[in-house]
Amino acid sequence: MVLSRTYRVQVLISVLVGWALSGILTASGYFTDDKTSNEYLARTDAKGDIIAQADFFEMPYPGKFGGYSYSIAGFTTFLIASLLSIFDSVGDYSACARAARVAHPPKFAFNRGIAVEGLATVMAGSLGCCHSTVSYGGNIGAISITGVASRRVFQLCGGLYVLAATIGKVGALFITIPMPVLGGSSIVLTGLFIGVLLSYLENISLRSTRNLAIIGISLLLGMMMPYWIKNNTDRVKTGFEQLDMLIVVLLSNPSFVGGIFACFMDNTAPGTLRERGLEQQLKELEGQADDTLPHQKDEFRDGREIYRLPFIPKAFRRSRIAKLIPLFDHSEH
Repeated sequence: MVLSRTYRVQVLISVLVGWALSGILTASGYFTDDKTSNEYLARTDAKGDIIAQADFFEMPYPGKFGGYSYSIAGFTTFLIASLLSIFDSVGDYSACARAARVAHPPKFAFNRGIAVEGLATVMAGSLGCCHSTVSYGGNIGAISITGVASRRVFQLCGGLYVLAATIGKVGALFITIPMPVLGGSSIVLTGLFIGVLLSYLENISLRSTRNLAIIGISLLLGMMMPYWIKNNTDRVKTGFEQLDMLIVVLLSNPSFVGGIFACFMDNTAPGTLRERGLEQQLKELEGQADDTLPHQKDEFRDGREIYRLPFIPKAFRRSRIAKLIPLFDHSEH
């Protein structure tokens, strides 16, 4: 996929233009000074003097934000969140492969991705971060809209994140980006990510009443159930507080509700492999994709070798030790 240089930086340009426009409107007094108004968040100085307050250098270290503690409630909540994140990540990997126009990820690539996310989350938690380090759909949307899928670019991006975290002034500068600018870019990037996911529907038969019913009801339940549970958390009473919390967390996640229903119905309602779209998926997992499909005619699709770790000798990949670790490609090629 070849795009002009303008397309490759269009997201950055849009953010800079929106940021500059917000600064001009703030300086001219167009936005309100009332901090209780939502309009105030469009100001470039809505975060106050955060740049002046930020330190020049700041290094995270274990225990910086307090000692470590453990609770069953916290463990249960984050365990469920981690499981849901794994489901989301599997979909992210497949969507990223399609956005980058490469072959479908093999099993060992999925395993390695989940393992690295787990390791990164453990490292982040040990340093006091309150979030998981996992895949993000907005980045996949950026790949789709810019056509840039180079690993070097994302390695450099990771280095910039480290720089912004250790040099406080740089990190504070990015925090001053107005909320409407962030919201606008997120709508575009997340929307493209959703579009990439929906493109997988081309592999199934959209003339099948079975498939249309599963798709429609899954989307409807995914929107209705979280809304209902959010406004009726007191209706969940099993007699065990931890179980109540577990049910609320699960039913509050649209991906879980819609995904579980779709998975159950797709595996119980009668349908052929071709009708369900599994025929092509199985071929992609086995590296035997049909290149005559419409969405593959003009795509440059590398083989599974693109998912191999660099600098791993072929002899080690074929060894018995490597075969015990489901993170490596054990093929003969």
